Amino acid sequence: MAKAPKFYTKDYMLRPGMAFAIHLHDPVERIQEFMDGYKREPAAEGFEESLMTNDLSLISATKSPKTTAVFEMDMTPMYGSRMGNAQGAAVSLIHDMCTTMAMAPLAKEDFWHFGGVSRILSVTYLRPTKTGRRVVIECEVLQPPFEAQ
Repeated sequence: MAKAPKFYTKDYMLRPGMAFAIHLHDPVERIQEFMDGYKREPAAEGFEESLMTNDLSLISATKSPKTTAVFEMDMTPMYGSRMGNAQGAAVSLIHDMCTTMAMAPLAKEDFWHFGGVSRILSVTYLRPTKTGRRVVIECEVLQPPFEAQ
């Protein structure tokens, strides 16, 4: 079966926040470079830009034997509701971006080399996260795609 033509062109993939720097082998450097792309060339205003340029910090990342990424951030009122809790939509965005970046250490040419579009995102809210608190987001790839193993 012939390989389908690429939907995303090379020019498109050069935009900040699109592709992982697969030439970098260190997991921390690879994720940090992805985040720094947002700082070098802001593309819009909104939650994603603020999260990636100001609010989220990378603490650690590993590729082997477990693929992990750990982030931290202050849950500022911008991400909160009038009740003083983090908004569910904001929590989903944070999880979406952090879990995407956790996959970066596994990326290689033509395989998961960019964040792309989420197919499935499930967030379960056990209790509210209060604004004004520092939170740690720990991500672990539990079942890497077959091609990455």
